[in-house]
Amino acid sequence: MVRPSLSSAQDDLVDGTWSGTMTQPGDGEALTLEYHVTHQEGKLAVAIATPMGRFPFSDISFVGEAFLFTWQPGPSIYCRLEPLHDGGYSGDCVDESGAAGQLLMVPPAPVH
Repeated sequence: MVRPSLSSAQDDLVDGTWSGTMTQPGDGEALTLEYHVTHQEGKLAVAIATPMGRFPFSDISFVGEAFLFTWQPGPSIYCRLEPLHDGGYSGDCVDESGAAGQLLMVPPAPVH
């Protein structure tokens, strides 16, 4: 059996305030939000700041190049984001009822 490759999450997301959008299921309107990315004791930690509040990601992993995680603004939401050419991630998030929305994560501009 071939297992998916797992990469080190701390090598895949840079620390800082990421920008992005969230499109809720059936809504179509993209809400602007922020993601706060840090490494605590060498472990990747991400929290999403939305109009509903701030929510930490859990079950964070990378399978191949996909960024997988869950978060709970109420119901548990499972996300699978694929890498973009600019270093960001975009993809679907599905809630417990099967309704899908989308998230976009854009990394902070590099400091020179």
